[in-house]
Amino acid sequence: MSEASQRTATILPFRRSAAPAHRPVRMARTIELYAALYPTPDRMVLLVESWMFAAQRDGTAVRSPEYMTALRRAITALRFSNSVAEAIGLLRSQEAGR
Repeated sequence: MSEASQRTATILPFRRSAAPAHRPVRMARTIELYAALYPTPDRMVLLVESWMFAAQRDGTAVRSPEYMTALRRAITALRFSNSVAEAIGLLRSQEAGR
């Protein structure tokens, strides 16, 4: 037999890339998307709180603690800001500093 007929292809196992251990959740852009519908910080806080309650209800809070941390950070920024735009700016600066 010839050498070419005895060669076989080697199949390498598929390796998944490891998911990053910590992936920051950025809320500034999300808040910005809803700013026209919820123009005051108080109304926006109600929206973000509803997201937090939904995350607790469906188990996302346990699976993704980073998401809950980002929601709490957004609520804090909204409560201490005079406008939604100011809160967005504060969140952007916090997220850039990570």
